[in-house]
Amino acid sequence: LVDGTHQRFLGEFTLASERLSESKVIADARKLGSLGKRPLAVLTRGIGAGTRWQAAQKDLAKLSTNAKQVIATSSGHFIQTSQPDLVVSWVRRVLSSARTGNALP
Repeated sequence: LVDGTHQRFLGEFTLASERLSESKVIADARKLGSLGKRPLAVLTRGIGAGTRWQAAQKDLAKLSTNAKQVIATSSGHFIQTSQPDLVVSWVRRVLSSARTGNALP
């Protein structure tokens, strides 16, 4: 997840894409339970994130027993733009963990 939205914030945003049904996305997100031991990286903005946002991001990492939260210290919400190498690095780590069954480093 790249600065992903926690379900407690779902009522505070609207979707810009006409191809997505906001009510369906919100309903699906609310159903999300545990990912078990599936690998999960939660990349969290380091700039402009308040206490509630940081806590919600930490909570997202609890969706899996094989999760890491990473603070993107040089990024606001668009981590993929500010620190693309960080995003790519963690995508590769998650893929490797999924393929090998090893825990995230």
